[in-house]
Order: sequence, then structure tokens, then C-alpha cells
Amino acid sequence: MLGMKSIEENLPSDRFIRVHRSFIVNPAKISVVGWSHIGFDGNIYNPVNETYIEIYQKYIEGNFV
Repeated sequence: MLGMKSIEENLPSDRFIRVHRSFIVNPAKISVVGWSHIGFDGNIYNPVNETYIEIYQKYIEGNFV
């Protein structure tokens, strides 16, 4: 069975970011940006974990500010 770390390492880093120990997302699909969560079309929300908040913030700053 593949772990999330292995999956993350095999995905292109310019197209996916890890935002939680259980979630790797495609930033191009994000439609709602919050401080501790992200949302997608269809009202699907995922939390952003403290461990990954710095990566998430860099993405937000580089793409939304």
C-alpha cells in the first residue's frame, strides 16, 4: 500500500500541493480560499493542517495576492 508521502513524491510538484496529512490537492481546482481551509466547486471543503500551512500560504501569496 502506498503512503501519502510516496504519492506526494510521485506527483508533479508544480501541479499538486499537500495541505493536510490526508489531502494532496490540485491548486488549479481550488475555488474557495480560507485561512485554514480550501474549497472546490460543489462545496467540497478540505482543511489545511498547521504542518503544511507555510506551503499553502506561499501558494496563496504567489497566485492570489
